[in-house]
Amino acid sequence: MSGRDGAGLKALLIGLGGLLISLPVGGSTGSSPVPVRAAVLGELPMLDDASLAPDGEHLLLLQSNGERYDLAVERVDTGGRQVILKASETLGLFNWCRWANDERIVCSMRTNSRLARVGMVTATRLLAINLDGSQLLPLVPRPRNLVGRAPAYNPQIQDRVVSWLPEQPAHILVQLNRQDPNRPSVYRLNIYDNTMERIRRSRTQIRQWYADYQGNVRLGVGFRGESMPVVYRMGFRPVAYAGSAFSSEVPPVPLGFSRDGQEIYMNMTNGRDRHGIYRVRYEDGAVLGTIHTDAEFDVFGSLVQHPETGDFGVDDEMEQAMAFASQADDVQPKTITRDADKIGRNDPCPCG
Repeated sequence: MSGRDGAGLKALLIGLGGLLISLPVGGSTGSSPVPVRAAVLGELPMLDDASLAPDGEHLLLLQSNGERYDLAVERVDTGGRQVILKASETLGLFNWCRWANDERIVCSMRTNSRLARVGMVTATRLLAINLDGSQLLPLVPRPRNLVGRAPAYNPQIQDRVVSWLPEQPAHILVQLNRQDPNRPSVYRLNIYDNTMERIRRSRTQIRQWYADYQGNVRLGVGFRGESMPVVYRMGFRPVAYAGSAFSSEVPPVPLGFSRDGQEIYMNMTNGRDRHGIYRVRYEDGAVLGTIHTDAEFDVFGSLVQHPETGDFGVDDEMEQAMAFASQADDVQPKTITRDADKIGRNDPCPCG
């Protein structure tokens, strides 16, 4: 995405957000205030988590039914919308949904699960479904433990996608605490038949894995003893990036790789007081340049990558929030004045 296109898209989104904020409650166009019921404030937004299919023909939406979200797909050309999957006690509630390719959707669900020696916990599960509502499939099957073999575990958290593998549309990479209950390994998961293959074994110090555009697992973030979070370059053995640039209590977060895999786009402090987004050389962790920083605020967000050129644009959550806040700042406070005469404490009650 070019800087001009990224800026235009961001301006459009911020403008739409400001328009929605400026609309009066209940759709009234007059200046008189409209009473707001508490129940209205507790309602779910009608739509959430919209995303466009890679081919641009369909839109994925989480649509509120008043109590929870259902998964809907809308045709871009006609506007026709169809709910293809409803949340339920069996499936759970929707966390998010994403296009894995032009026809297949992957969703994260949350549900209650009983954990041995712990009790009831909130667990996440992955499932896949076609855009027409067919071929619903849980993606992480329960392990079968056989006598004489190392035990396998059914992880509590199953929705941490390491890579969407754009060049392998039938697969995604996920990290699962399947071989070790406390440390994740990385698996290549088939979203059509839920077969999986482990491609990166768990490491003692790694808690989160990251892959480049081609799906090669090349970074890990974790801890070394009781130190602050550490970023590791993966080779024959993990090699930690050293220096103050990577040192902070909030873990540095790799946001993406350049197409050639030689640079990392990293959210970190770079030895300063604020988090920003920087270009970092993969080989030795040297900071090559600044993508986005703010003098007053930490920068958190994500990078939006152009599917053909590999160019990145910044989706800065803080900048959008500040744009919304600036509209509130434009509203000047109004002094409340009393029209009637003031009643003293010893005056007779006007109510009779």
